Amino acid sequence: MESREKLASSLRARHGKLPPITDAEAANTHGWDKESARRRMERNLQALEDLQYHLYADSSKSLLIVLQGIDAGGKDGAIRKVFTAFNPQGTTVTSFKVPAGREATHDYLWRVHAACPSRGSISVFNRSHYEDLIVPIVQKKLPPRRVKERMRQVRDFELMLSQEGTTIVKFLLHISRDEQWERLMSRLTSRTATGSSAWVISSSASVGRCMFRRLRRLCLRPRSITPRGM
Repeated sequence: MESREKLASSLRARHGKLPPITDAEAANTHGWDKESARRRMERNLQALEDLQYHLYADSSKSLLIVLQGIDAGGKDGAIRKVFTAFNPQGTTVTSFKVPAGREATHDYLWRVHAACPSRGSISVFNRSHYEDLIVPIVQKKLPPRRVKERMRQVRDFELMLSQEGTTIVKFLLHISRDEQWERLMSRLTSRTATGSSAWVISSSASVGRCMFRRLRRLCLRPRSITPRGM
């Protein structure tokens, strides 16, 4: 079993280096079993609660947690099981879907900036501004020039947040293609008490499934990893 420090180091993406995003790496438990991980998480949840109290009391900094991952990657589960440690009064969770209504009339970062944390608070992004990079690139909806412009804009945006006192911590929840398929099928076959499907598989999920390899190649591009945050 890897120590907490070694585990964090092995999972951290290094700017300019290719992260190990493969099916084999997705199955790597780094020596941890479910019971050991559960006990460690219980201790960590208490530590997170204490740290949030100090963040709120100081009120000079803020924390932005960004969760990215393909459909069925575990973003909702992480929010339910991990971030329950935080006091809801000082925490907001924002899920970014396809821009609609007023959002669609503004630039793509407008809604993102509005959801960023105030001093002393924590914001959790379930998907984020990276969707406005990933989706157009994977579906080839933006010319290369616009892609480069958006990458620069995202880096500048995160730099501004960092300089204003926001620590950005980003997590890519990675699962294999086979694991994703099993989870999507489980959603389709699960039933509510009324007998209707408990989950609706969106068209974006099927599109993302078909473009799995292209999406993985995008995540492996060093320039797609911004230099801000952790």
